[in-house]
Amino acid sequence: MDWELSELGVEQAIRIGKKLKNELDGKSFVMFSSDLMRAKQTAEYVGEYLGIVPVLRKELRERNLGKYCGKSVQWLRENQEIRNRFYDKEIFRNMKTL
Repeated sequence: MDWELSELGVEQAIRIGKKLKNELDGKSFVMFSSDLMRAKQTAEYVGEYLGIVPVLRKELRERNLGKYCGKSVQWLRENQEIRNRFYDKEIFRNMKTL
């Protein structure tokens, strides 16, 4: 499921953009974002303050870890079901990319 930023999300993105503009002034960089709507909108608001256009990548989409949601990274590492270092989206059986 994909949805737009809430009013609070817009306010937070603008606040982050203003803060980063001050912190990164004069520096050159690239910003990457998921192509999902909330992330894209956040990156676009921030990018406006930084004078850049975010690079949208499908590979940065959040994932639903199914029954593993809410577990610590350490727990996930210790309980990984499929040992495949090259294809990380398959480390848990019921995990889905959104």
